[in-house]
Amino acid sequence: MSCSFSQPPPMDDEGCVTPHNHDEIGPDDPMLRGIPSPQIIKKSGVRRVSSNAFQQSGDKYQGMSMGAQNQLECSGTSVEQWNNGRFEFVAVFNASEFRDKEMKVGWDPNPDDPAHCNAWGRSTRSKRRAFAKKATKQLTPEAT
Repeated sequence: MSCSFSQPPPMDDEGCVTPHNHDEIGPDDPMLRGIPSPQIIKKSGVRRVSSNAFQQSGDKYQGMSMGAQNQLECSGTSVEQWNNGRFEFVAVFNASEFRDKEMKVGWDPNPDDPAHCNAWGRSTRSKRRAFAKKATKQLTPEAT
């Protein structure tokens, strides 16, 4: 694993990062998805992650924001420091879990988060439910 991405992400004429599979993000690389409190639901006494936590953003290319855990670790930043109280829970997925669902995973750094990435692709109800189910199992191991 390299400690920093050496290849810049592709950009359009307006300077926006375009959807891409970044070569330096491997299939087993852990990607972090922050889940805010309103998207953790308590039903029948069990906390679960809402499928809405996996909606696409409203920006130009409709990416789903994530963090690249390896990049954080290389810079000496912990997941807790990256979270910094922004999220109630951070779910971890391998990059391949997005790519297997026909989504692209690429680096999309911003000034406040150089490890920021996106998953781009059609976010169907079944995909969102599958991600929410896996995240719920991480949140509450006894959940099914």
